[in-house]
Amino acid sequence: MGRATEVRTVEGVLVRALERFLRHPPGRLSCAGRTDAGVHAWGQVVSFDAEPGLDPWRLQSAVNGALAPEVVVRAADVVEPDFDARRSACWRAYRYTVLNRPVTDPFLARTPGGCPPRSTCGRCGSAPTRSWASTTSPPSAVRDRKARRRPGASSSRAGTISATGVLRYDIRATAFCWQMVRSIVGTLVEVGTGKKRPGELMGILRAKNRS
Repeated sequence: MGRATEVRTVEGVLVRALERFLRHPPGRLSCAGRTDAGVHAWGQVVSFDAEPGLDPWRLQSAVNGALAPEVVVRAADVVEPDFDARRSACWRAYRYTVLNRPVTDPFLARTPGGCPPRSTCGRCGSAPTRSWASTTSPPSAVRDRKARRRPGASSSRAGTISATGVLRYDIRATAFCWQMVRSIVGTLVEVGTGKKRPGELMGILRAKNRS
């Protein structure tokens, strides 16, 4: 979700739909994470302060009536006062999709990235990300230390290239630094396309430097 600005964003349209239903601005809106341009959120948790007596089902129905099919609320519930969508999140997961074939797909044109035809992205496998310093920009790393816990145990998995030529990278952790997942996947794709050697990965991680 992007910040509510003059540009149309998921957060902006959601806030306006909530405001119409509540008849006042929602209080302290918090979301589990934000996405960069070109990244699509399949699932997102959002929390906000509301007056007692709110009917979650009516809220869900009203928001979906105003925003579907672009934005939908799959579930809504009343939670404890100390719940915060961002800081109470148990995990976050990213899936990067790479189209690894010479012919594009009109149904996937807006979502996957692309690799040169006949590249060997599938050989990249998983990255043993023991240090996060090489996968995030310095300002983000400093802000992360001050504001919240560092990313915890993570797991990554590279899907196999199917007959459709689609390669999927699934990465999950308690939290991520700014541009961290994009850096990991981008480096693995460079290995698959021959721009880097597989043996260079450990050196990159040990360097603890984004550059």
